Amino acid sequence: MINYVDEEVGVITVYNAKTHTIKPVVMQWNGKRYTIERVAFYHPVRKGRVLHHVFSVTDGAMDYRLDFNTENQQWHLMEVSDGLAG
Repeated sequence: MINYVDEEVGVITVYNAKTHTIKPVVMQWNGKRYTIERVAFYHPVRKGRVLHHVFSVTDGAMDYRLDFNTENQQWHLMEVSDGLAG
């Protein structure tokens, strides 16, 4: 089931200088740390003049959609899913 959240979260990323890409590796939400095992999907989205980097990630148990706003440099957790139909 997908739950829509839209909350600001803390994210630790790794930057690859060779490919010029970032990868979220840890998310902090509601006082808990979630280690991200895999980025399933990434795509940039432009909302007006603001570029957002959207990542679909998993910690192995749950799936998350993260949004990084390049204008205000904030990460938002947009969705949490257990992978089951709702």
